[in-house]
Parts: sequence; structure tokens; C-alpha cells
Amino acid sequence: MIEFKDDSSWLNQRIKGVQHAYFVPSEFNGNGIAIDIGANVGGFPVVNHGKFEKIYCFEPAEYTYNECVKNTKDFKNVKVFKFAVSNKSGEKIKLRAYPDSNYSGNASTFDDYRWDDNNFEMVETITIEDIYEITGTDIINYLKIDCEGGEYDLLMNKDLSKIDY
Repeated sequence: MIEFKDDSSWLNQRIKGVQHAYFVPSEFNGNGIAIDIGANVGGFPVVNHGKFEKIYCFEPAEYTYNECVKNTKDFKNVKVFKFAVSNKSGEKIKLRAYPDSNYSGNASTFDDYRWDDNNFEMVETITIEDIYEITGTDIINYLKIDCEGGEYDLLMNKDLSKIDY
């Protein structure tokens, strides 16, 4: 498991970041399906659980997955899955931490020299197509992605016509 150096105020910091970073139109008003790729400790569903019918979160890191489950356990419309979303399904790949800023959210499956090969964990991958199957939905009404450089990889050459926002 990756060792993170989070302090006790990490969730509050993430909540403030989510409030500023992700706009959710008022039209959702308790309706629609949101997918949160790179859920981290659960800031997005904590802030927005009342705005969607369902929020499905995907977080590969053991520590942040467990924190996300803990932070969202009281929201009946939030479900958390422990997967890295990628362009390939069913692989085991390295999730590596960033060596000098080792806090939750500073880990990536993206292959880059900046990540620490000595502080990693193996994670299982799924694709955007797998998300439709896992969640039982045909349409993603709101897609939030924050996966530390892996966004291009998981979206490239994909049919995005079933994603509204």
C-alpha cells in the first residue's frame, strides 16, 4: 500500500477544492447519474450527494478508497469501487506516489519519470465501457475525472456520446 502523509484536515481541504473546481448545474437537482473517476477521499460525493440520484466513485489507492468509503457511508446514493480507470480492462498496474509531495491525490498510474517507483501498490484496471456495465447505466449524466495524468489515456478513442456533462 502507498504510504501517504495526510493530516486530519485533508477531507476539509478536498471539500474546499471540490467546491471551487467542479461546477454542477442546478438542472440535476437530485436527478441523474454522476461518475467520479479519481474519487480520492470522497470530496466530490460529500459536496454533491444531494444533487444526483446516484454517484458512483472509482478510486484505486487502498488508503484513499478506504477513506472515501468511510466519508460517504451515510449517503445511500453513493457507491465506491476500488479500480483504476484506464484504456484497458483487467490489468494489474502500478499506482505510484509522487516522491516529494506524498499526499492523497498525488499518485498516478500514468507512466512518467516523476513518480516514485519505490512507493507504489498494484491496482486493477477497468475501462469506461466497464463502468456502464458495473453501474447498470446506459448514460452518464455527469462525469468528473481527476486521475493525475491518466485522463487522456482513458478517454482517447472512446465513444463519449453517452456522456451528457
